Amino acid sequence: MQKGLVSYIIKDKTKYFQANEPTKIKKFLKEKEEKIHENVLEIDKLIPLMQEKRGTGKEVSTVQVYEGFQGIMSAHDHMFTRLKKGEEYFFYGISAFQEEKYHSVWKKDHVKRVRFGIKCKLLFNQGTPKEVMKNRNNYKYCDTRYMPKGMETPAWVMGYKDVTIIGLQSRNGMAIEIINKEIAESFRSYFEILWNLSKPYQ
Repeated sequence: MQKGLVSYIIKDKTKYFQANEPTKIKKFLKEKEEKIHENVLEIDKLIPLMQEKRGTGKEVSTVQVYEGFQGIMSAHDHMFTRLKKGEEYFFYGISAFQEEKYHSVWKKDHVKRVRFGIKCKLLFNQGTPKEVMKNRNNYKYCDTRYMPKGMETPAWVMGYKDVTIIGLQSRNGMAIEIINKEIAESFRSYFEILWNLSKPYQ
């Protein structure tokens, strides 16, 4: 098996490791460099918003970056420790097409959400399959709609209380969690505008 800078073979139930060829090591480091560059570019897009808040004396409390599928799930699951029964979160700009592993997790997540008594409002991008929309609307305390026609976001946003999570549609996926009341209120206001322009799914 090969992974990263080393590879190994299993012989007589024993692993034998060896360094990969120099060209493969160079390629590995190049891929890591490109990934870091992609993440920096995405985070750069958020800096103006953060600077705007700082310019008004409204400091960002905390910012945490989560990478990959598991990282996104971890950021999302914080909701269960911060919301009480009857409280709500919103989610907009949800990608029309997602890998099946995401759908599988979301279905289990909604079962857990119902058990906790947490409500949610979801706005999917246009083009989302009807079966996905029907599935989400079948869960209790969930109102799922399409984003208004002609409007599509390059990233999804989840928010509740003083928390805003921005999911970036990069190759490996990434989520940025911002805990700040003023920023959360700004994103909620934007969501409310989109929600009022949307129509109940039928």
